Amino acid sequence: MTLAPNVHARSEVNTQSQIVAARAERFLSLVISGDNESLINEGLVSGELAEPAFQAREMGSEIDKVIMISASKAVARRAAPSGVPNDYFYLQKPDDQWRVYAIRSLVLPVFVWEMKREMAGRSDLTPDLKATHQNILLTTLSDSELRSWFEDHKAELEEMRLLKPVYDRSMNELDVNAVFKSDQPRVNKLVEKLHLNYAEQKGNMFDVNIGGILDNSVGFLHAAPEHVPKISTFHYIWIEPLGDGWYLYKTT
Repeated sequence: MTLAPNVHARSEVNTQSQIVAARAERFLSLVISGDNESLINEGLVSGELAEPAFQAREMGSEIDKVIMISASKAVARRAAPSGVPNDYFYLQKPDDQWRVYAIRSLVLPVFVWEMKREMAGRSDLTPDLKATHQNILLTTLSDSELRSWFEDHKAELEEMRLLKPVYDRSMNELDVNAVFKSDQPRVNKLVEKLHLNYAEQKGNMFDVNIGGILDNSVGFLHAAPEHVPKISTFHYIWIEPLGDGWYLYKTT
């Protein structure tokens, strides 16, 4: 029996994904133990990590997903507990070994975490502060929690997508908050209800931005495969397929 070429291709991708996961987990275990010598001796690091100074948070070394960026590049995600953004480890294969060359995560200022802690359990929050707190809670969810949130609210996200909202960024209004209002009242209501930052049609991509600071953001996007941004260490650091043209994304 001869297997079709695409079956062989899938098998090779799966094999490489398993190797990437094993290398990333080995990297993490050595970093957590402080064994930098073995990191070098085992050829586990390259690029900006050739002289590793990364201090791993004590979250364990389990890799729960690998995305192959190309035949020689991949990104591995470290599992995270509830309410903690994941770390992403970028590997490349310049020769016969996969090596970790960069690490990224959703970077949020210290004051965001302080606000999250300070607001927790308070009963005197104003409506605006309650909305801010809910947005922070959503922004800081782990990827697995964000995926569950997406499944719970997919119908509402689809409703917004079909309306193709566009934001008025002219700043002509005296009310500066007008910059955050789209041309679709229904979308504005859903954005407020779901505690999102914005939802907007951007060319060939529909972007549901949950939150973050400046270029460090998290959200969902919908696009045809040819219009999905590429994963890199300097912009879209994570893009995970969720089905039906939807993706979870992180940027930096």
